[in-house]
Amino acid sequence: MTQRPPLDADLSVDCFYNWYWTREELSAFCQAVGLRQNGSKADLFARVHAHLAGRDQPPVDRRRGQGAVNWARDTLNTETIIDEGVSFGPNFRQFMIREIGMDFVCHGDFMAWVKGHMGLTLADAIAAWRALEARKHDPEFRREIAADN
Repeated sequence: MTQRPPLDADLSVDCFYNWYWTREELSAFCQAVGLRQNGSKADLFARVHAHLAGRDQPPVDRRRGQGAVNWARDTLNTETIIDEGVSFGPNFRQFMIREIGMDFVCHGDFMAWVKGHMGLTLADAIAAWRALEARKHDPEFRREIAADN
């Protein structure tokens, strides 16, 4: 596909991942389908992805830190379950560097993938990071930096 399709409920998850979407487009989609529009661009991306995949996420109460994992202090491993409290701080990044190597970069596509896949493991996240990175070898792929970065 050479032209970007419209962001609507008929869009496949794979096609959604292959295109760049602005925060405004993601927010408009959320409004159109009745999802929350607050949060970062990564939050909106994850929310739209979950909706297109047919698994809407419950609202997250960030004040209570409902996650079972303390992402800042717990020892992370490949069996750690991704939960709503996931944080991409130093502990998470150091774990990923240990598992992937110094090539690890915590880019927006990856963070959105993680936030959109609650209940999966960090082993799944490592595999997803590798798949996302493999796109760089596709001459058609162009990653655009979001305006809010």
